[in-house]
Amino acid sequence: KRILQLWKQKTNWSMFWDQNFFAESILELVGMEMEELGRPGYNSQCVRYLFPFLSGIVPDTMYCDCWQAKLAEMIGPYRQRSSRLVSFLDPEHVDVNFVPNDIFWNHGFKLKDMFLDSRHAKIMNPLITHWAGMLTSRQRVALARTYLKDRFNASFSEEICNDSLPVPMPPPSFASNARYIKCCKSVGHRFRMQGFVEPRDLCYWGCCDWEPLQLDDCWKY
Repeated sequence: KRILQLWKQKTNWSMFWDQNFFAESILELVGMEMEELGRPGYNSQCVRYLFPFLSGIVPDTMYCDCWQAKLAEMIGPYRQRSSRLVSFLDPEHVDVNFVPNDIFWNHGFKLKDMFLDSRHAKIMNPLITHWAGMLTSRQRVALARTYLKDRFNASFSEEICNDSLPVPMPPPSFASNARYIKCCKSVGHRFRMQGFVEPRDLCYWGCCDWEPLQLDDCWKY
């Protein structure tokens, strides 16, 4: 109830966007929890990135970086967060919002370059795939159709759900290894282009998150 109250307080703000403002409410709620425990809370350090610069550009990436940093300061880093009020799903265990356009931006609208084709089923098997960021709804529908056909030998109607669709056997997990793939592919590309990799880039690509990746982890990707 409290998280909904915090979110609704922001619906009258200019440039309201439900996802980012809900994320801000998460920071506020966790901050309240920390203050109750006598620890430093959240003082709206990231709010400024919710609004456009003078150029009109909304700095979404800067907000995301700030959000991750403040959350890590309060309850620990990605995959190691500990809060009594908010539970965070680990996408490497169950991925409920895999957005291929965010991770593999150079996919060329091909499933294999999003690592979502049947050949990569063992390492990329998200419970929910989110087709956000594609140029048109037609592209999103086409990708969804191809994905269902390739991975599950299924199809769908735009009007109704077909009760006769084959129901696949539950896979052993609904995890995605996007962090592993992003890290390994980025390291390989940078090394081929420059002959070396900066340590800060390793962390930016997710290689340093828990558990940190080793070179031996990349052979399968």
